[in-house]
Amino acid sequence: MSSTNLQNEMKTSETKYLGQIADAKNTDGEAISIGAFAKYLAEVKDDVKEAEKQYKKMLSVFRERNEPQLRQLPNPAGYPQLPGLCLYLASYAQFLSECRKDYDAAEDLYQQVLALDDTHLLALGNYAVLLHTVRKKYDQAEQYYEAATQAHPKHASVWVKFGNFKKHVRQDHVGAEECYQLALKSNANHPDALGNYAVLLHGALQRYGEAEELYQRAVTVDPSHVNNLGNYALFLADVRDKPLEAEKYYQKAIGLDPKHANSLYNYAVMLDSTRKDFVKAEKYYRQAIASNAKHAFSHYNLAVLLEEVKKDYDGAEQHFELAIAANPRDALALGDAATFFKNVRKNYDRAEELFKASIEQDDTCASVLYNYGNLLKNVRQNNEEAEEMYIMTIKQEPKHADALGNLANLYATRGDVKKAKATYEKALRAKPEHSENKMNYLKFKNKMANKK
Repeated sequence: MSSTNLQNEMKTSETKYLGQIADAKNTDGEAISIGAFAKYLAEVKDDVKEAEKQYKKMLSVFRERNEPQLRQLPNPAGYPQLPGLCLYLASYAQFLSECRKDYDAAEDLYQQVLALDDTHLLALGNYAVLLHTVRKKYDQAEQYYEAATQAHPKHASVWVKFGNFKKHVRQDHVGAEECYQLALKSNANHPDALGNYAVLLHGALQRYGEAEELYQRAVTVDPSHVNNLGNYALFLADVRDKPLEAEKYYQKAIGLDPKHANSLYNYAVMLDSTRKDFVKAEKYYRQAIASNAKHAFSHYNLAVLLEEVKKDYDGAEQHFELAIAANPRDALALGDAATFFKNVRKNYDRAEELFKASIEQDDTCASVLYNYGNLLKNVRQNNEEAEEMYIMTIKQEPKHADALGNLANLYATRGDVKKAKATYEKALRAKPEHSENKMNYLKFKNKMANKK
């Protein structure tokens, strides 16, 4: 449809809505007519400012005319306008949550709708999402997800949302799979159900054949679904090792939504790690950040690229710090930033702070443990804690030749001959060509020989 035809169609629709509002003025249906117009403005015309104005007008009319009547009824279910009122009140709540981030007002409206109709699909499902993603009240969210699926067992979108909750919050992959299957039982061509189930099979369950089949169905059913296009591209790049085919899907996803941060980021990662096209990778990392200033992975990967490829240490430091601010619990980013501050900036206080934070999140990363051990040994002169870090490193990687060699040196320094000899030999069995360990072991043996 041409832009002129689209504008004409929207103008016709707007005139129709305004006519309906005029016809319903001073009747019990006035709030519904205004709500329908507000929903159109928000979801079709994308006129947020005018949509908010109309939603506020709808709420005012509802409270002035409909709400007093509802209070007087022993059973509100018999009120003829109730379905329409609940629909547009719940739509306004969704608008407040998603567009205005006014979660308190949204929650009040969801609760008001559910007080009128405790089985209302939109209110149950979206209130569950708000409790899940914003309030982090997981037990309460689960109750609303369950209520929504019980009241509407054939509604695919509710099952998808519940499946996402089970996957991400409960780490219940079996339960998530059951939800996605029930969604597809209700609607075999539901794009979100196909895409989310494919991601589960691709990632957590690693059933790649089934995942690919679902990805293909998903992008066929809805060729404009940006999330599914981007996730299928990631699958093709990482699992099938088909970067050229993956690139087609990334470019299609980005063409449809140039601000889709995850697609921009994943495309940048492929360009960075597979293509070694660092110029283009940097461009897409920066586009992802422009779309989402708190996209922690983009900041982190860009920091690594700037440090290792461009030697832009100021830029690297900036993006390491932004990555940590966006996700203070990312052990890998914390550890790599700590190593950067230790090796490049020589800012040992900041490095130690970040090493500790990284290990607090995950004490199984050998490279972080080893690098912190080096800082403790070489900078802090704290051999006791350095020894602990090297031992933890070797526990994770028993053949870590550098950690074994440094631990042997510590044993030799304090005169623990038996442990030093055994650890040097382990280090050389792990990596016989390690020149520094060979030299240190030879020095150790000569020293022991001279003492005899």
